[in-house]
Amino acid sequence: MVFKIETIAIITFTDNGEKIADKLKSEFDYTGKNDKVKFDKTKLGKDKLDKNEFDKDKSYLSLNATFKVDIFNDRKNNSKMMGDIFSKYDYIIFVSAVGIAVRFISPHVSDKLKDPGVVVVDDGENFAISLLSGHLGGANALSKKVASVIGAIPVVTTATDVNKKTSIDLIMKRLNARLILEEEKLVNTYKLSSKDIRYIIKLINSALISKKKRVYIINDGYKIDTRGMIVIGKGEVEEIIQDKAYENYLVVVSNKQSVHKVDSSGFKNTLHVYPRDVVVGIGCRRDTSITDLKKAISEILVSNDLAFESIGLFTSIDIKSDEKAIIELSEEIGVGFRTYSKEELQKFDGLFRGSDFVREKVGVSSVSGASCFAASDKGMICDPTKFKGIVLALGICDTIERKDL
Repeated sequence: MVFKIETIAIITFTDNGEKIADKLKSEFDYTGKNDKVKFDKTKLGKDKLDKNEFDKDKSYLSLNATFKVDIFNDRKNNSKMMGDIFSKYDYIIFVSAVGIAVRFISPHVSDKLKDPGVVVVDDGENFAISLLSGHLGGANALSKKVASVIGAIPVVTTATDVNKKTSIDLIMKRLNARLILEEEKLVNTYKLSSKDIRYIIKLINSALISKKKRVYIINDGYKIDTRGMIVIGKGEVEEIIQDKAYENYLVVVSNKQSVHKVDSSGFKNTLHVYPRDVVVGIGCRRDTSITDLKKAISEILVSNDLAFESIGLFTSIDIKSDEKAIIELSEEIGVGFRTYSKEELQKFDGLFRGSDFVREKVGVSSVSGASCFAASDKGMICDPTKFKGIVLALGICDTIERKDL
């Protein structure tokens, strides 16, 4: 499984603030450590820990993550380390006045797609305020979790939330999704610019809170918040096209090619949301061309009715970590490339029909099958399939970490 330990920095200024920070750390931190740091650069950036260090049960968390928490005591209002903290932590919690938090973070705020989620808790434990990056940064969800821990009132001000509606950026974050808008001004690429993504988010979220617009959604079985959207089946599209009373928008959520093939001519805009949950296990000859690899992947996806846009991860054995074609293709479409050692893959080697020749060369008989299985927490889609000099397997994983944002 691809697994991420998310990091929280708690910044305090008073004795009571330290007590609140300790309470939050005891709830969130699952590393078994409780080290406080005082703006120590050596403590920063250790945000990728081994999953085996932790209990696998994460059900006690309202956020879908496991956390490592560091407490920073700043009695002298010394904000010199704020840039390091801002860039290296997924979330920041200030136990302070809102004004102090604003002054600390203001020089470093740059992009809603990349900024960490920032929450402010007052010294009296009355409020947990979502200050920055409420949706993609996760501050809204974190503020609610923090509030439940300390008995405070969560304060969330994003328009979709106060109107009790979902948002496209929340769906994007939940599904690690790629967004493709059917509009001439946006080119259908695998790696949209930050400007394009912000445009899409604003377009759909504005439609959600407008009384003159309607947002319909075709959701292919994903567990997402659809409040404010009208859930329909693919067969109902034609009927909606005839409705001229509203400015209608359509959102299609699926990793299947067939679901995205829909008549969208009657809608103001159609947004295709591709959850990046498809794992592609790869075994190939040394120096395979990127053209051959892309062709083989396209063929296996078509035969399994999966969209190329929904690839979230490539996997293989560690001796392939420098395979040029896999590296170049992963960079081209903005997905990760994860490799496993021979010893890790041997645990799954007997699950798939493989090759004695390959076993003699690398120690396992099915590189594509074993590596795909190792990363797929929702099971396999198809067993290893042979192409010329290439073997591919497909699986599903819903905990893949984004690479491009």
